[in-house]
Amino acid sequence: GRNKKRLRQDKWTFFEFHLACTLGMTVSRLRTELTDAELIHFAAYFELKAEFEEQAMQRAKHMRR
Repeated sequence: GRNKKRLRQDKWTFFEFHLACTLGMTVSRLRTELTDAELIHFAAYFELKAEFEEQAMQRAKHMRR
């Protein structure tokens, strides 16, 4: 429904839910307890982590050839 559509369109809200699940807290608690700087650093961390994982997968593919 509407909530699913909002999460699909709003990447920041999607990230907040992802991070809250990862940390074992509600989004409300996450927004209260973490500073904006912490949220931004977590976003950068997960972005870099995904890039590193993608690079590792590409290296593994090339090694199999």
